Amino acid sequence: MTAIPRPYTGGGYGDVYKWSKKDGSIVSIKCLRIYENSESTPKSTKRISRELYHLFKAGHDNVLELTGVALFNGQIAIVSPWMKNGNLRKYIRSQPEVDRWSLCIQIAEGLAHIHSIKMVHGDLKAENILVSDQGVVKISDFGNSILEECSLRYTATSRVGGGTSRWMAWELFSDPPANISATTDVHSLGMTLLEVMTGEYPYAEYKGNISVLGPLSEKRLPKRPEAFASHRRWGDERWALLLDCWNVEPNLRPDSLKVLNRAFDTAQYYDFPRYDVNIGQRRSPYSLTWPQYQLMTTLHKHIVSSSSSLVADALVGVSALNPRAAVDKQHKVLYLAEPDRSRVAIISGGGAGHEPAHSGFVDYESQDRRIHPAAVCGDVFASPNANQVKRALQLVENEKGILMVVKWVFGSYTGDILNFGLAREQYCAANPSKVNSLKFVVVGDDVSVGKKQGEIVGRRGLAGTVLVYKIAGALAQQGASLEEVQEVAQFVADRLGTIAVGLEHCHVPGADPGSTHLEADEIEVGMGIHNESGHTRVRPIPALPELVDKLLGYLFATPESDPDRSFLPWPERGVAGDCVLLVNNLGGLSALELSSAAKTISEKITESGINIERMLVGTYMTSLNMPGFSVTLLLLPQSDETKVSKDKLLRLLDAPAKTPAWTWTSGASPITRSSVASPLAEASTQKGSTPASNQFSDLVRRACHALIRAEPEITQMDQIVGDGDCGTTLKAGAEAVLDALNKPEFASYGARGSISQIGQIVGDAMGGTSGALYSIYISALAQGLQGASSGDSGEPTRGQYADAAAFALERLYTYTRARPPSRTLVDPLAAFVESLKDPDAHLEQAFEAAQRAAEETKNLPARAGRAAYVNAEAVKGTCDPGAWGIRCLLEGLLKGSSK
Repeated sequence: MTAIPRPYTGGGYGDVYKWSKKDGSIVSIKCLRIYENSESTPKSTKRISRELYHLFKAGHDNVLELTGVALFNGQIAIVSPWMKNGNLRKYIRSQPEVDRWSLCIQIAEGLAHIHSIKMVHGDLKAENILVSDQGVVKISDFGNSILEECSLRYTATSRVGGGTSRWMAWELFSDPPANISATTDVHSLGMTLLEVMTGEYPYAEYKGNISVLGPLSEKRLPKRPEAFASHRRWGDERWALLLDCWNVEPNLRPDSLKVLNRAFDTAQYYDFPRYDVNIGQRRSPYSLTWPQYQLMTTLHKHIVSSSSSLVADALVGVSALNPRAAVDKQHKVLYLAEPDRSRVAIISGGGAGHEPAHSGFVDYESQDRRIHPAAVCGDVFASPNANQVKRALQLVENEKGILMVVKWVFGSYTGDILNFGLAREQYCAANPSKVNSLKFVVVGDDVSVGKKQGEIVGRRGLAGTVLVYKIAGALAQQGASLEEVQEVAQFVADRLGTIAVGLEHCHVPGADPGSTHLEADEIEVGMGIHNESGHTRVRPIPALPELVDKLLGYLFATPESDPDRSFLPWPERGVAGDCVLLVNNLGGLSALELSSAAKTISEKITESGINIERMLVGTYMTSLNMPGFSVTLLLLPQSDETKVSKDKLLRLLDAPAKTPAWTWTSGASPITRSSVASPLAEASTQKGSTPASNQFSDLVRRACHALIRAEPEITQMDQIVGDGDCGTTLKAGAEAVLDALNKPEFASYGARGSISQIGQIVGDAMGGTSGALYSIYISALAQGLQGASSGDSGEPTRGQYADAAAFALERLYTYTRARPPSRTLVDPLAAFVESLKDPDAHLEQAFEAAQRAAEETKNLPARAGRAAYVNAEAVKGTCDPGAWGIRCLLEGLLKGSSK
C-alpha cells in the first residue's frame, strides 16, 4: 500500500490515515499511539485490544466494519472502510437537506444491535459516528465500550470536539460514579438524536466544557429546540421520546429497541424502509403536486389519532347497538351472550379495518334472524392470534358443531388461515372428542391475481366472503347439520369472484401521513383490502363505463378467453346464466358515486346476457377509508345441477337477518330463547399415565439448543431473503420450550401430552408465520399420536411416531399450498417424513434426506413466503432460513437419539 505521509485527522487517542491500496481502493488506518518497542501503558493496550475485539463482535449495517489489523512504523492500527463523508456531525453540516430523523433511526438501530449482543458503547455522540458513501450511519470508536463476556471495567475516554460530558448520563456524575451500562447509552442516544436534529452540541448555550458541568450535575434538561416544537409534525412525540431517554431514574428509561420502535412510529414517511442504503435520499413530501397533497391531507386525517385501543373500543360501540351481544375486550371477541346452542355456530373474523365485517354480522335483533353468533378481531390489518380464536370457540360451544369461515389473506404463509388453523388444531388436540364437531371453510374470491402467480400464495378473500357468511348462517338457523352447512358454504365459496378498484390506498389511524401511492390522475385495479398493491394501474382515470368494462373482463374470464383467470365456472356455452351481484364500498367512496357505479355495473352485466337474480349495494367489507369499490359475482347453479339448487341459495340469501352489516331485509319481533349450558372452560392437556421419559426430554432439549446455536446463521440468511427475524423467532420458541421442560409438572404429561403442550408454547412464544406453522404441525403430531396409541399407556413406538409425523404433515398441507420443492420449511420436513415411512430406514437416513432438501433450497426460486416477493437473483445461493431451521432442529434430535 502507498501511504499519504501526514495523518488525515487525529486527536489525543492517535491518528487516522487515508490509505490507497494497490487495487485502487481506499481504507482508513487508525493508529493508536502505542509503539511496539515502547513502554506502553496497560490502559492504552487494553483500549486498543477492546476496540479491536468489540468491532469484530459488533457486525451490523449501522456499525463500522473491521476489515483488518496492521502495524505501521511500530504502531498498532485498525483498518476499516474509508468514509469520505466523515463523521455524522460533519455530514449534516454539508448535507442540510438530508432527512435527519432517518439518520436518528439508523443510530438507534445500530445501538439496539450493540445492546442485543450484551455490549455497551460508552461514548455515543455524532463525532463517533461515521457516514458511508451511500448515506448510511456507522457507529464507531469502541475504545470505551464494554462487553459482558469480557467483564472489562469503565475507563476514561478522550474528550475531542466538545467532550463526552455533554452526552453522559446523570448517574455518571454522582459520587461515586455509576458504571456505564445500556441505560447510560440510552441517555447518550437521546443527546445524540438532539444533536443530529439541531446540528448543535447538547447544551449549546454553554460554550465550554467546564461551564456545562453545572447544569449536568443539577440534572437540568436541555432546552426544547425549534426542531421539536409542537407545531412541527411529530414534534411532541419526538420530544417526549428524548425526555424518556433522559429520565433521572435509569430503570425508567426505555431500552434501545423501544427507542427504535418509537422512532419508527414517528418516521416522516409511511413506507419507511427498515434497511435501505439510500435511507437519506427519499422523496420529500413537500415535492408533491397540489392535487397529490390535497388527496394526502384528506385521506390521512382521522378523528381517532391512535389505533392502540381503537379495535376494542369499536367492538364495545357495536355491542351498544345490540343488547344481546357482549364483548370480551381482552380477546377482542364480539359474541351473543345467550346463543342458541341447539344449532350450528358460525364463527368469522380477521384483522380489523374491514368493518362492518366481521363484527357487524353478529346477530342484532333476534336469534331467528341469525348470521353468526361470534366474531373475533385482530388489530388493524393483523390476524387475531390462536388464543383469541380459541376463546371465540369456547364462547359458542354447542351440541351441533362449529363452522369457521376464514378468508385468505396475502397468501398461504401469512394471516388468518394460519392462526385460525392453529386454533383449530390446538382445540382438537385438547378436545379429541370434538374433532368432528369443528369444520373449516376458506374463502378466496379475488380474480385479479392469475392462477400461475397465485399458485402458492392463493386467491385473496374479499367482499364475496360476506355472502358465505349470510348463506351459511341462514342454513344453520334452519337446523341443518354441520356437514351440510360446511358443504353449502364451500359450494358458495367456490363460485365467487371479486375484483376491486381504488383511487388511492387507505390510511391507518395514528400512522404517519406519508405520501400518496398513486398519481392524481391514476387508478389502481385489483386492489386488496390490506393496503397491498393491485394488479395494474390505469392512467388517466377512465370514464365509468370503460372502467366497468375492464373490471367485468376479469370476472367474465373463461378457459378460452383468459385461462389464467378463469376462476368462475361459467357454463360451456360461455358467459351466461344467473348470478347474485354485490357492489361493495371499500370505505371511502360516497354513497352517490357507489349507486352510480352499481347502475352502470348492473346494466353492463345484463347486456352481456347474464341474469341478475339479486343485487346488493352497500358497505359490507372495507379497507378502512379506501376510496374505491369492489364487484362480486356469485354464479348460481343451473337447473341441471342438483348438489345445491339455485332456489335454495336464493331462499337462504333472502332469509331475514337483522344485523348492523346486513339490513337488506325487514325485521321482526325478537324471540327470546332460554340460555343453555354455559361455555365450557378450556380443556387442559390430559396428563399421560406414563410420565415423559428422560430420553424424550433430552431429545427436545438437544433440538432446542441446536436451534439456539444456529440463530446467527439463520438470521444472516433471513436478512438476505426475508425480514431478518427468522433466527430470533426460532430461538424464542426454543427458549420457551426449555423453560417449560424445567418445570416439574411438565414431565407428568407423558410424551404425547408434552408434544401437545409444546405446540401451544411455540405458538405463543414465536408468534407470526413461523409460530403458526410450527404450532400447527406439532399440535397435529400430538393428535396423530393420540389416535395411534388408543389404549396404550406406554411410550409411542417408532412406527407410531412415523405415522403421526405423516398425519401432521397432511394437516399442515391443509393450511398452506407449499409443496416440495417450494423453497420453504416444507421441503426438509416432507423429506424427513417421507423417509420415516420406510420401516427399515434409520433416523440418520431421514436426516440426510432433510439436509439435502434444505441445502437444495439455495438453488430453487422462491414460490411461497416473503422470499416470493424478493428479487430472484437476490435469494439465489442462499438457503431458505425456515428450511435451515428445520434441518438444525432435526440434527439436534439425531444427536440425542439412540433409536
